[in-house]
Order: sequence, then C-alpha cells, then structure tokens
Amino acid sequence: MMMTPAVPKFALITHVTSSVGWLGAVAAFLALAVAVLGSQDPQIVRAADLAMHLTTWFVIVPLSLAALLTGIVQSFRTFFRSSPDRGSRSNVAKFEEDRQGRDRGHDRVHLRRRSGSVR
Repeated sequence: MMMTPAVPKFALITHVTSSVGWLGAVAAFLALAVAVLGSQDPQIVRAADLAMHLTTWFVIVPLSLAALLTGIVQSFRTFFRSSPDRGSRSNVAKFEEDRQGRDRGHDRVHLRRRSGSVR
C-alpha cells in the first residue's frame, strides 16, 4: 500500500509536537516542584501539589505515550521503507541478505566490497 506524502509528514509533525509538548510539561512540573520546596505557606504547597498531580496524569503521561508511539511508528516506517540504491527491496530483505552472508562466513569480503578495497 502506497502512502501519500501527507501521511508521513503528519506523523512526523505529530511526533515532534508531542515530544516538545512533553518537554514543556516536564518543565512546568519542575517549576511547581521548586515552588513547593521553596515555600513555607501550606496553601501554596497544597495548590502546587494539586497542580503537579493534574499535570502528571492529564498532560505528561498522555504526551509521553503519544511521543513514544509516534516514535515507534516513525522507526518502523524508516526500517520498512524501500531504498533506491537496491531497487524496490525493503530494508528487511537487505538485512536478511546481509545476515545470511555473515552466517556463511562472507562478512569480511562483504565489508571489503562495500569499502571499495576488493576489485
């Protein structure tokens, strides 16, 4: 199944947005933690504790899961994408060919061929 160029672009934008949002939420959490540590007022401590609890469960956890899942999707897309240097074979097929060559003991010849030292 061929994907339109808009799908990978949307996946990348979603990943970057969730990752940056997660980092911002962690920064806000740390700012609240510093406020709790530096305050003697019980109302400020209770309010910051409530805000930290809400920030954790409704912002940090969902954004971290979104960043993780979209990162996994991006990695699979990169791994299974076909490469123009070897026709239309996928990276999985290239990996399997390389693994079979190493299993037969051809790894040194294979590496020399790639580096250009074998004629």
